[in-house]
Amino acid sequence: MAKSTSSSSGWLKGRVKAVLSGDTMVVMGIAKGAEIPPEKNIALAYLVAPRLARKEGNDEQFAWKSKEFLRNLCIGKVVVFKTEYTIPNYSRECCSVFIDSTNIAKEVVKNGWAKVKEAREQGTTPEHTELLRLEEQAREQGKGLWNKSPGATADAIRNLPPSADFDANGFLAANKGRSMKAIVEHVRDGSCLYAYLLPEFQFVQVLVAGIQAPSMRRRVINESTKSSALTNTEVNPEPFGREAKHYTEIRVLSRDVRIVLEGVDKNSNLIGSVYYPDGEKAKDLALELIENGFAKYVEWSANMMELEARWKLKAAELEAKKNKLRMWANYVPPATDSKAISNNFTGKVIEVVSGDCIIVADDSVPYGSPASERRVNLSSTRCPKMGNPIMDVKPDPYAREAKELLRTRLIGRHVQVSMEYSGRVPTANGSTDTRVMGFGSVFLLSQGKDSENVSSSGGQQTGVNVAELIISRGFGTVVGHRDFEERSHYYEKLLAAQSRAEANKKGIHSSKDSPVMHVKDLTKESAKKAKEYLPSLQRSRRTAAIVEYVLSGHRFKLHVPKEACSITFSLSGVRCPGREEAYSDEAISLMRRKLMQRDVEIEVETVDKNGTFLGSLWESNTNAGVTLLEAGLAMLQTFFRTNNMTDAHLLAQAEQLARKQKLKIWGKQVEETSEQILDKNVNPDLPAGEKILDKRANPSAKETNLILMEESFPQLSLEQLQRKSNVESQSENGDDINSDANDDYLLDAGKH
Repeated sequence: MAKSTSSSSGWLKGRVKAVLSGDTMVVMGIAKGAEIPPEKNIALAYLVAPRLARKEGNDEQFAWKSKEFLRNLCIGKVVVFKTEYTIPNYSRECCSVFIDSTNIAKEVVKNGWAKVKEAREQGTTPEHTELLRLEEQAREQGKGLWNKSPGATADAIRNLPPSADFDANGFLAANKGRSMKAIVEHVRDGSCLYAYLLPEFQFVQVLVAGIQAPSMRRRVINESTKSSALTNTEVNPEPFGREAKHYTEIRVLSRDVRIVLEGVDKNSNLIGSVYYPDGEKAKDLALELIENGFAKYVEWSANMMELEARWKLKAAELEAKKNKLRMWANYVPPATDSKAISNNFTGKVIEVVSGDCIIVADDSVPYGSPASERRVNLSSTRCPKMGNPIMDVKPDPYAREAKELLRTRLIGRHVQVSMEYSGRVPTANGSTDTRVMGFGSVFLLSQGKDSENVSSSGGQQTGVNVAELIISRGFGTVVGHRDFEERSHYYEKLLAAQSRAEANKKGIHSSKDSPVMHVKDLTKESAKKAKEYLPSLQRSRRTAAIVEYVLSGHRFKLHVPKEACSITFSLSGVRCPGREEAYSDEAISLMRRKLMQRDVEIEVETVDKNGTFLGSLWESNTNAGVTLLEAGLAMLQTFFRTNNMTDAHLLAQAEQLARKQKLKIWGKQVEETSEQILDKNVNPDLPAGEKILDKRANPSAKETNLILMEESFPQLSLEQLQRKSNVESQSENGDDINSDANDDYLLDAGKH
């Protein structure tokens, strides 16, 4: 105990740690650094206050109010005190106590909250005489114990409810989530305390929710080898147990706190969050203990709390572990597969793979290049799985809704991507192989309806956090990361969004079943089944559709909502280079940028023998065939009847423009073809398909057309090339084309 003057004077200095009754308190020394100071119980000399009941029963009159007066007067304050006398067999010293120049005993007596003892054998002292005078004055004024007004005596007696009959579950049901005023009477350890819940004075044990502090005392049962008797042995507190208890005591013991009940454990102990005043603010005891390394996060009681509160505790524990504070001094972090990365870029969203994965075309890479596409997984976000149509695995509930939300919000829109970490994940085929995936936060640069119920990202980022959007709608959850595992830089906001979705019972948090969506996938059906849908699609003229996938530059998988089906669709009269041919990847990349997952319109002309529908497709009133032809990434197939093709003149103009500018496929390839046409002579070693082309050194127009067709269709036989040439000639002369022959060519077009 620190001394305020020389030891010979007998005066000591300390701080009031607790008030036990109207005349007794616990004083501890002034701490230096992190040491736990000594403490002692002292009583106010010459005074006696009414006795308090213990846990249940009735107090003496005014006992509680007497204690409350002393508690409010001196708790937490620095005092100086000196022992005046001691009583044999009495553990407390009777002292004179001062706060600055205020004599606490005189203040208590003057306000009528204690009686003055009679003079002892050694006679009265001047101080005792003054206390007797103040007592008489309080009696005359009817203060405190001397209040004789009607009803004052009855109101001054607490009737404590019995603890044995306390129904913890019923009490929780009536008060869960409420902030209840309480006064802490005892601290068992850093995370367990006993308190009176006001105003009923229900005495309860409360375990602090979400944490566990080191135990103060453990009992080990020893079985004697010589007898069957069992004995209990007390073991020293766990490391930092005393420090954790002291930390809690100096903040909440004998103080007004707020307790928010969260749950009940299997032993009917209340679980709650405890908040204590610190100036004008209220601090969370659990958070303070964890931040200072005096407690650990425990899942079983944390699960009773709000998600955002749990995250704060978990984040605080992680920080304490990183800094190796107190109980974490010897902590060794576990191995993790995640690795922090830093890479920011802007781009346009061209595909939504699922509710938590998108593909963005990087603006810094040349437009149309396949290398521009970057797959981005949303950090710390998990959405329902989309399933696997090939393996006949159906999507999880709300998986389609999550994907559709992002499709309607993101496709074709510019976003800011902040890559945050990478991690190894197992491959989907169930093998032990892993692959590295990149995770980042994506921000939609333009707001509007997308900002509904989503806070601004703040900091250096602008726009709507896409992960926060999807989670706030109830279509995803926040990933619970392990210690030292990398996570979203906006993790706390994601947890807050999940809390809102859970409170509003949105999406996967709802008790309702997800909407059922029945779609007939004609891409897996026979051509006969596909033809059954042809009359309806033709009758509708322009039909709304969604591009599900780009199979090649001119071939797509479409979803037609009106018919509730998915179809394979090929552009009529337009052919892009085949797989592994020059400019094939570029054509696919262009169509992915322009059409992937976009709302489009189609006109169906016919269906080929493979069940592929042929026709025209528009996105925002722009013909997709015209886009390909203008870019020099497709040829117009002139053997089709151009009078039946929609926008035939626009297609022809687009191809002619690309030819003149010698774009892409019309560059060196065409020049070399012309030279081959002029220079080829009969060569017996040529493949059979080329011999007819070498009949003359100066081929006719018809033979030149065959050469061009062969360049475009190298896989077709000679007979097929000749038939195509004949069909083209008939079309140019205005003759009717045999429907069976036409079907063959449509089949060929659908294949390529």
